[in-house]
Amino acid sequence: MRIVFSLLFIVYTCIAWGQTREAKIAYNKGLEHYNMKNYDFAAVHFSEAVSESPDFVAAHRLTAICYERKGNYGKAAESYERVAQLEPGDEKLLYNMALAYNNNGNTAKAIEHLEGALRVNPNYTKAKLVLSGLHATAGNDSEAQKHLESASKSGPKDGRIEYRLARSLYKQEKYEEARVKAEESVTCKSTADANYLLALIYEKTNSEQQALAAYDKVLFLDKNHLDALLNAGIIHYNAGTFSQAASYFDRAVALKPEDAELQRYLGRSYLSANKSSLAIPHLEKVIQNDYQDGETHFFLAKAYETQGNEAKMRKHYDIAIAQNYEGAQKALNSKKTKIYNEGVLAMDAGNSKEAIASFEKAVREDPKNAKYHYNLAVALFKSGDNQKAEATLKKTLALDKNHGRAHGLLADIYAETGRETAAAIHYEKAIGSGDAGGHVYYNLGNSYYNKEQYNQAAKNYEKAIEMEPDNPDYSYNLGMTYIQFGRFNAAIKQFEKTLEMDSSHRESYYGLGLAYRDLEDYMKALKIGQQLVELDPDYAYGYLLLADIYSKLDDSYNQDKYLRIAKKMDPSINNKLLK
Repeated sequence: MRIVFSLLFIVYTCIAWGQTREAKIAYNKGLEHYNMKNYDFAAVHFSEAVSESPDFVAAHRLTAICYERKGNYGKAAESYERVAQLEPGDEKLLYNMALAYNNNGNTAKAIEHLEGALRVNPNYTKAKLVLSGLHATAGNDSEAQKHLESASKSGPKDGRIEYRLARSLYKQEKYEEARVKAEESVTCKSTADANYLLALIYEKTNSEQQALAAYDKVLFLDKNHLDALLNAGIIHYNAGTFSQAASYFDRAVALKPEDAELQRYLGRSYLSANKSSLAIPHLEKVIQNDYQDGETHFFLAKAYETQGNEAKMRKHYDIAIAQNYEGAQKALNSKKTKIYNEGVLAMDAGNSKEAIASFEKAVREDPKNAKYHYNLAVALFKSGDNQKAEATLKKTLALDKNHGRAHGLLADIYAETGRETAAAIHYEKAIGSGDAGGHVYYNLGNSYYNKEQYNQAAKNYEKAIEMEPDNPDYSYNLGMTYIQFGRFNAAIKQFEKTLEMDSSHRESYYGLGLAYRDLEDYMKALKIGQQLVELDPDYAYGYLLLADIYSKLDDSYNQDKYLRIAKKMDPSINNKLLK
């Protein structure tokens, strides 16, 4: 790959003396075009000037510059050669000529003239740096380093030369010397590139914590530095700090979501951090790109296994085995896993008794396995034995206090038995585990709603909707909560959203009627009530809603009529209308 350098900028503002009249006229016309950046026309006039006066040095120089401005480096080099014949020993001329040759692809000539510039001025730092870059590109690292070291002695201490020297030493695997120069570079000027190089060097010298600190400096200076995010994530992953690894990989995936390798890193990190619900979408995306990736199928199987999804677990184990991924068959056929799988299959088939027997056997085989205890609790819960399910869930949490699904199911049992405060505590813990779906936020919202803590209820319903936006029950409950706040228009939006998802959702018609009633838009409320009883003629609360609306309209006849119908359908309804 060629390195393109910029020439030293030279400005000419006056005509030259001692030339022919025609040469001067052509030169001045060239200057006019040059100053207007019309380099094509300028080059023509400067060429005329040197034709008239072949020793016209200024015209030769500007001809070269015009060619460079137009990207014609071959012609530029020819013009510089004429100047060098007329005025040999000009270091800046030799430097610019070297750049022209390099940009035209003639590296040997470029090196020759840079060395010539250094013979004229041994302290010419710019020539040393360019010469170092050309040698580095050619793979001549020792020559590159020699010129960099020389430049560091004669050049400014601004960090740039130290950075390039550190990079050269790094390529030569002289990591300790590279570290010294890289640290000098960031001390002079802390740039993202210099800190990144320093981090790489720290990794090579097994200084992972210093490397992480350097990567964090890179990300402070450039938050979208993909390689720094990737490398920092890998260090954390290898150190077993999986949640921290996931935080870096998550940012990397946000920058490059189609990168399967980044998705794999993020999925593996979440899985190792016991956050399988977060791992699965990323691992699934990996196999969308490469369905033959047996390793990822294996880890997907493990993720689904932690969630108790037997069908998907077996599917991905089978694919991993078909792809000859080492360990997949062993994991699937181990004694404890086989017993566990039998319990899952029995539970999926609705055979709670058989499932309980298998999970109890699995627990006996491995009494410290929280997953086995949890699945036994699920089977007991499905069989209706909530008391034993509750006790088994407590054992699960004694083994793994962060088992999100165990907290969630225990909260469900507490909620069903009216222990709302205890339910809320465990729903919160389920959420804190990082392995909670929308239903957990929804159930937590219900607990707060039942305790009339409507602010908290609304927050959790909103979070449930964020995670599962297509669940009509979530939107309905949020709408009912908004009614408690008096936010009737917000409630209407939620009920309408619910009806878009499920036009037969009778409770949403009921809530919509209440909201319009409370806004005192009785005619809209009446229309909705009539739609509700047409939708479900057996829904007692539809008639109760109509009775209530007619009471607001002072229509005692229809009020009494619909109240009688409601009470006949549901004797628990008393004579009081809705609040």
